[in-house]
Amino acid sequence: MNANIYCFIGIISYLIGALPIGYWYAHYFYDVDLTQAGSKTIGATNAGRLLGGVYSFVIIALLDIFKSMIPILYIKYYFQHDVELHILSAVCLMFGNSYSIFLAGQGGKGVATYVGILAGFWYEYLFFLIPCWLMIRMLCMSSACASIITVILFPFWYLFFIAHADYYFFSFLIILAFWIIIRHKNNIYSLL
Repeated sequence: MNANIYCFIGIISYLIGALPIGYWYAHYFYDVDLTQAGSKTIGATNAGRLLGGVYSFVIIALLDIFKSMIPILYIKYYFQHDVELHILSAVCLMFGNSYSIFLAGQGGKGVATYVGILAGFWYEYLFFLIPCWLMIRMLCMSSACASIITVILFPFWYLFFIAHADYYFFSFLIILAFWIIIRHKNNIYSLL
């Protein structure tokens, strides 16, 4: 495939991932700068904590999920068998979310982006991700803990329970899990 296609998809995926929806939402509706308060990240958890709870959390999480689904669904439709292009788009989406050009390199921790990417690949993954996250969240009372445990469990659930599982995609899921864990390093120190 033409290298220009890879470059174009990579740049567009990064820019879509970098859209700081949580930051804009908090800034325009609540006059709150998420990068200067709470955990100083722009994700749904920090927004929900600072802006009054579940409503803001759900709005931002859903928008971030749908945002990251768009490039994956586009590539699935037009470049169905190009696995490398799927992976490139997913990595650029995660990188954009974590290091947004619109916020001088600041960003989120990538959990909603991760969910959106996987939902774009195959929406049935949500039937594991969402119940697993909610159950762990209720047990440990920590969104960070729920996110970390869910992304650790998901690759193994995929490998053992998905009929068309392959080791290439499993390896990719492991890399994404490490990404999420690294982005949560401060939360891990706090939990410990």
